[in-house]
Amino acid sequence: KTLTNEQYVNILYGAFFDRVPDSGGKTYWLGLLGSGTDRLDVLAGFVNSDEFADLCDEYGITPGQI
Repeated sequence: KTLTNEQYVNILYGAFFDRVPDSGGKTYWLGLLGSGTDRLDVLAGFVNSDEFADLCDEYGITPGQI
């Protein structure tokens, strides 16, 4: 599926943080993508984050890593 960077970031926030993006965070990730950072690296930032680990802990899930 072809997504804009904004759509991609919105999906990552919903999937990995169970929330809509805050403006500062969204600006940060869009800035990285706009400057050429690969989407896999942005995905890794979400998957490897403390916020995702905390959410997984709430549900009794062991998070993986990228």
